[in-house]
Amino acid sequence: MIRSFISLLIFPLLFIGLKNYFIYEITIGDARFLDLNIDIINYFDHISKLLILSILILFLSILSSNYLIKSQVALLNIYFPLINFTWFFIRLIAIIIAGIFLFIIFLLFNYLIPFFSPKGLYFISIITLVGGGLGAIQIILSIVNKFTKVSSMKVHGFTITEQDQPELFKLIKSVSKNINSIFPDNVILTSERDFFVSSSNLRLYNHKYDKKIKGNSLCIPLLVFKVLTKDELTGIIGHELAHFSGKDTQYSIKYSKIAGSLKKIFKEFKRLLKATLYYEGLEYGLFVIYRFFLLMILFPIIFLHDNLIKKNILNSKNRELRADKIGSSVCEKKKSFISGLCKFCIYSNIWGSAEFEIFNKRKSVKTKKTLTREFTKLLDDYYANFNPEKDLNNIMIFEMLHPSDTHPSIHARAENLNIDVQKFKKSDLITLDLSAMKIINNYDYIDKELTAI
Repeated sequence: MIRSFISLLIFPLLFIGLKNYFIYEITIGDARFLDLNIDIINYFDHISKLLILSILILFLSILSSNYLIKSQVALLNIYFPLINFTWFFIRLIAIIIAGIFLFIIFLLFNYLIPFFSPKGLYFISIITLVGGGLGAIQIILSIVNKFTKVSSMKVHGFTITEQDQPELFKLIKSVSKNINSIFPDNVILTSERDFFVSSSNLRLYNHKYDKKIKGNSLCIPLLVFKVLTKDELTGIIGHELAHFSGKDTQYSIKYSKIAGSLKKIFKEFKRLLKATLYYEGLEYGLFVIYRFFLLMILFPIIFLHDNLIKKNILNSKNRELRADKIGSSVCEKKKSFISGLCKFCIYSNIWGSAEFEIFNKRKSVKTKKTLTREFTKLLDDYYANFNPEKDLNNIMIFEMLHPSDTHPSIHARAENLNIDVQKFKKSDLITLDLSAMKIINNYDYIDKELTAI
């Protein structure tokens, strides 16, 4: 952050320092290439002073915001807009500074630096410096779209309707009514690991179509119906729908867009740094200038991004604990919510192996396996070797994956609900109760459709 602050000030301060010399020492006829009106120097002087003031205000705003802004509401209404404004403003500042840099180079070679031998080296120096400045402007402009454009998250699955799955829709409607949440625009059965809601556009694909869907979506992995009871499923659906009522999905949209955009910028920056390994001579000189300007604009963004991640971790855990209380409130037994999370942990651990067997191995080997068939085989093996003391400890430290949020451990979530996990028995976790699976119509057909590539 300090390096970026100093680098942003170098050329405006350098120009102000050289201004008096240019004004009092430059006379008509001194120009080596082009006569210059002194008023132009004064014009750039005003720009430099305004830049210095703007940079000071910007950096004070960035530093103060990281100490004062903590809540999700403040992040949504202040911090996210600040990041967007900071990115736009620093990019603009960097382009103006690049213009000042080019003007300084012009003044130096036009008035102060004499011809030196060989003349070829003299002109190569000019070309390198000017080309570097122009190239820096071009690079800064080229990464604009990497911040403003974020691709939709891909989800493998099928949308379902109330006509297709009346019992599941009845359950979701009942839960949404009980917790005063909206009913999702899209209900999707997936072959994915995650159970989540989203208000952003999704790219839904399968062996029949690949399309973008809009609105609020509830994504449910088909395989969870094999491990959860109806009461456990109700609690987890309640937890997910609670994110709509808490405006968590609106927060996640903005967070995902900003975090995803910043990752793209960092990836581009890494690519440019790696390219230096192959630069020599004039090209290396150009890249040194490119790198200077990239570091100038990226360090403040990196600072904001790192602090955004830290703030999101804290707030996302609070969001999850709030949603847990709401989700558990619609369960017949509060304990069912935590046992459902434990079973979801088991499902998540097995899912990766099942997916590998189906989608990776079958690329070279023809098979009639389905996701459920392979998953059930692996699940039976897991249950047969289940060790309550060892496996339950591993389950308790499990943190559920999610596209944008960080979840607390299951142990922390149980404590939040005042549930004593020490009272859990082996039968609470490995006894198959197919009450959730009975909700789904044509399960085997959907299973085959999701398995198809």
